[in-house]
Parts: sequence; structure tokens; C-alpha cells
Amino acid sequence: MPRLWSFLDLSAPEQRANPAKGQTPIEFSADKPSECMCALLDWGVIHVHGADAAAFLHSQLSNDIQSLDAANSRLAAYCNAKGRALALLRVLRTDDGLLLFTHKALIDSLIRRLRMFVLRSKVTLDDVSEAIGVIGLAGTAAIPLLRQIMGAIPEHVGGVQSADGMRLIRLDCTSDRFALAVPERLLPQLWAKLAHTLPVADSEAWQLLEIQAGIPTITPATQEAFVPQMLNLEPLQGISYSKGCYPGQEVIARMHYLGKLKRRMYRLHSQAGTTPSPGEAVRTAAGAEEAGTVVAAAPARDGSELLAVLRTELAEQGTLILNDTPLQLLDLPYSFNTASDSPPKRPT
Repeated sequence: MPRLWSFLDLSAPEQRANPAKGQTPIEFSADKPSECMCALLDWGVIHVHGADAAAFLHSQLSNDIQSLDAANSRLAAYCNAKGRALALLRVLRTDDGLLLFTHKALIDSLIRRLRMFVLRSKVTLDDVSEAIGVIGLAGTAAIPLLRQIMGAIPEHVGGVQSADGMRLIRLDCTSDRFALAVPERLLPQLWAKLAHTLPVADSEAWQLLEIQAGIPTITPATQEAFVPQMLNLEPLQGISYSKGCYPGQEVIARMHYLGKLKRRMYRLHSQAGTTPSPGEAVRTAAGAEEAGTVVAAAPARDGSELLAVLRTELAEQGTLILNDTPLQLLDLPYSFNTASDSPPKRPT
């Protein structure tokens, strides 16, 4: 248990939904994970600051960082020279630099690698994962309380609202999901306040919501396995093709302009009793041909749901299997046929 979250009690099986010590767990239904809050224990945070911080990140990530303002956040990939993603990050600007949110297991290696390229730039990178906790919130029940706490809520995907050192990020509009980044000094009291209103879910329920939203993540098991387009970062607006050079940019641009993308990320359902792990192989029905790789998975009704990067010609014809169990294709909440220069807004 990270020190930051030491006020939570995960020791007892009946309290796996992250209640605070001494607090009665609120019953949570896995059949409807759309109204909940969750401690995002897997989220790590890097603080990048210094006079050249924005310019430095602009030269390293797949998205435009120079034009990013404090009212917005952006998804971006950090890639190797071959265009393979080392990490996916959500980037937002603060008064004294930028914050990068990514999988906590990647933090140390990312900081070491990024520092190699700082050279003479005025840039400092710090792991602040023990100073900032992130709470995930989903559903319309959270909105009145978030308005009370933050003063307002962002209306478009990626929008950011700041108040008292906290930052509220809208993650998607379809299910009203937010990430609330909270300084350590405010975290226990704010958690208790929110938990009086919202059911408290575990990390598997939150992962299911991420999968249903079609949001990928990179973990140590899938580092350097995918180029950003394979992870659907085009419809998720995580790539800029006009921002200039960054590691892997030539490969990523060539794939875009020549239309040679032969794999992309799909959402699927498995009836197997065991939830697959990132990096596991998806195969054709006969089991003889590799069709793709699991990106993320979570328990769901009658089995599990997963995101997997698949060969398009195999995904859209015939049967796929994972660990001898057939997979069923499910819809994603975004389109691959249209492009938009502006993020979607919350439905009215």
C-alpha cells in the first residue's frame, strides 16, 4: 500500500473496495460500475518543471505540448526510435510546470530515460506519486458534489478545472468519468466526503470502465509492443502530425500518410473464468495463427472484457480465441472514419 493511501484499509477481503479505516463499505454492484469512485493506486505522477519544460516534452511526446493550456489535458505517447510506445501519458499544465500521469510501474524507467535527453535544457523531472493521489469518479451522481468542491466541471474530454491545488480532469463524456488529482494534505478528508455520496469500487471495476471507454494503457508487459495508431490514439486525439520531430515520429507519420496500419485496438468479451493478462496472445480459431495481443482486461458479466491490438483482416472475419475460449467483438464508443479538431462535449 503506498504511504499516500495509508488511510485506506485493504487488508480484509470484504473491504477490497477501498473504504477508509473505520468506514462501513458501501455496497457496489459489478453489474453497474457506472456510478462509483475508486482510488487509482496504479496511477503515478511525474512533475516536469523548469524554463524549458514544455519545449522539452514537446520534443519527446507524440502530441502538441507547447500549445497546451491549464484548462486542458492531452493524451500522448512516449515512443522509442522505432515508434513503439514506451508509455501512454495524460499531460496537463500547472503554474509551475507540467504533470504527467501514467502507469506507476513505469515511472522510474521513464524518468531515467527522459533525463538522458535533457542535456543543457533547463528541465527537472521528479516523481511526485507520493505527494498527489488520484481518485477516479464515474456517473452523474458525482457531478453536483464535484461542482461544489471545484466550483465548476469541465465540459469536454480532456478539460481541466483547478481549485485549491486540486485538478479535475474529464476523461470521457459518455459515462461522465473524471480523474481528480489531490494533494496529500487534502486526500483523506476529501475521500471521506466523496465516499458518503458515491459507491466505492475496486481497481478492477475502474479498469472495466476504461476498457468500455476504449482507453488503452501501457504496462511493463506491453512496453515497445505497439505504435500509437495501433492503440487508437488517432480517434483519442493523442497524436499531432504537425508538431514536428520527436522519437519515432518518422515511423508514426509514415504509417499515417501511407495508410499502412494493419493492426488496431478492439474491445472484446471472453466467457473464460480467468481474466487474461496484458501481453497474452490472441489466436485464430484453429489456434495456429497469432492474431494479436491483449492490452488490458477486467472481470465483467459472465467472464471478462478486454482491449486487444489485433490484425484487422483476422479480427473482422472468422473466430478468435484466447486460452482456448472464443472471443466476441464489442463496440467502441468512438469512430475510426471521422476526424475532429475539437474534443467531444458532454451530451445534453
